[in-house]
Amino acid sequence: MHGHAPNGIITDDDKAMKNAIEVAFPKARHRWCLWHIIQKIPEMLGRRSCYESIKTLMHDVVYDSQSKSDFMERWGNMIEHYKLHDNEWLKELFDERYRWVPVYVKDTFWAGLSTTQRKESIYSFFDGYVSSNTTLKQFVEQYDDVLNDKIEKESMTDFDSFNTTIACVSHFGFEVQFQKAFTNAKFKEFQVEVSSMMYCNTSFERLEDLNSIFSVTENKKVNEKIKDMVFKVSFYEKDFKLQCTCRLFEFKGILCRHILCVLKLIGKTDSVPPYYILSRWRKYVKRRYTLIKRGFEELQRVNKACDAFYEVASTSINSEEDLLKMMNWIKDLKNVLTCKGPSSRIIEENSSIPNHVTRILDSAVCQSNGCPPSKRKTSDIDQILKKKLARNKTQKNNQENKKGQSQEEGLCTPIVQEVEEHIGDISQVLYCTQTISQNGSCSEPVLAQHNRNDQLSS
Repeated sequence: MHGHAPNGIITDDDKAMKNAIEVAFPKARHRWCLWHIIQKIPEMLGRRSCYESIKTLMHDVVYDSQSKSDFMERWGNMIEHYKLHDNEWLKELFDERYRWVPVYVKDTFWAGLSTTQRKESIYSFFDGYVSSNTTLKQFVEQYDDVLNDKIEKESMTDFDSFNTTIACVSHFGFEVQFQKAFTNAKFKEFQVEVSSMMYCNTSFERLEDLNSIFSVTENKKVNEKIKDMVFKVSFYEKDFKLQCTCRLFEFKGILCRHILCVLKLIGKTDSVPPYYILSRWRKYVKRRYTLIKRGFEELQRVNKACDAFYEVASTSINSEEDLLKMMNWIKDLKNVLTCKGPSSRIIEENSSIPNHVTRILDSAVCQSNGCPPSKRKTSDIDQILKKKLARNKTQKNNQENKKGQSQEEGLCTPIVQEVEEHIGDISQVLYCTQTISQNGSCSEPVLAQHNRNDQLSS
């Protein structure tokens, strides 16, 4: 992790882990799994005569509190009403409330993770590859397969995001904006907020300094019950800053339905500033691990190379000339690394043509199927043509050795001679073919009788 501590950690409410995390990651935000805490309610409070009422009220206090002061008041009323002052478990939960109560943790970005349930944990990442009987050695071997499987699935979802368009459910411009930027999965989540606008009623409340405060009443269904919940949205028009008491954007990275209702009320539905579209949800983001093909070691190499390139780009490029030198160097390095690939035997770079053009080698380089050409049975015509070509080649080599011509003459004259001789050979073959069709045989005297000037003209 290059010395970077995690911003947030979610664990069970275990004291040993809490103490260890405080020492190892003092700046990380550590929170407890809310799901595990709720699951302990029957164990800790099940023997009370009014258990069902306590359970229902505790759910309301935890999930429906809109502010820290609201939670404090509701929690105090619950303890007082049911005489729970002597319950040690509730005392410990209250003392550590900033680790698990939603209203205390929603001011930090958690990418929407609310619990450590199996569906949101690393265990689901290894489903199908790792079991309770897997040894450490087997786990290391399976890790590459798991990573490749994740890369393949993400590539498929990226393909769907680029090639499948989900229709908008409204005519608002900001929905089209998110449709173009978000992956399909995240856009579906955003559409839930857009669709839920119909259950909200928005009104302007007051002007506080330079912030406009709006009240949004949502008709919400909670545990099969319908209740009205009030949320406050503040809007700072100068910087286009919006904040809702539900803290959905801070917690999950998606604008909530309450903010969208305020935008509708003030007539600003065309678009939102780019900082409301997080980079991690964009379909055009290419993550580093998707480039890896051979496991963890290659991932380390790619990370080192990326860090080195970033360091050079951020410290060594001070002018357009430096940039041009850097781009040329990267281009040359890319060509060198490409030539070292497994396909360099078949495809070679030709230095006389641009770098992006490649030349395929002659088919003689590649192994072919069937009997080798040297052992195949040839016809009379092929044998005659082969002898003539071999004789002409020998004569040409002897002439070059004797005359010792200049480089220019050596390049031009033999080529002209070879072309003339090959034209004559081809003409002889054509003439021989005609004679064979008439007489059924072909001989050297017949070929000799053919006029060479006529051959060249042909």
